[in-house]
Amino acid sequence: TGDYGSSVGMGGKGRAKFVCVSDAMDSGRTLTYGTSLTYGPFFCKSRPKGLKCYNGRGHGWFLSRESYRLF
Repeated sequence: TGDYGSSVGMGGKGRAKFVCVSDAMDSGRTLTYGTSLTYGPFFCKSRPKGLKCYNGRGHGWFLSRESYRLF
């Protein structure tokens, strides 16, 4: 039993998609506005308009309080 659609998953090459999770871990890290994070093939940038994360092929997601977009 899990919760589908509350998390987004993405590999190093493919498109982002909603995934089913049964548990999650909080790393305790927060990306403040204007900061970025690189982890392996992934890159995330936080701005006042929202958070954008993508992989080396340019696939990823955008997330804000008002909307989201998978690409």
